[in-house]
Amino acid sequence: MPDTYLTINQLAELLGIGRSSIYRRIEDGTLPKPIKLGKLSRFSENAVVAALRELGNTSDQEAN
Repeated sequence: MPDTYLTINQLAELLGIGRSSIYRRIEDGTLPKPIKLGKLSRFSENAVVAALRELGNTSDQEAN
């Protein structure tokens, strides 16, 4: 599947959280860092989905 690159505002809307929450989650390793496309910073949708999937798997394992 081709990757889509999201702005921070698009990612915030997609996740239903604010921009500051995204930066906190990048710092704690929950979300991947954005990539640079020239002067622009964008988030790989595939990388975000993979990180959230991994987070879900980790949460499931901790519950057991």
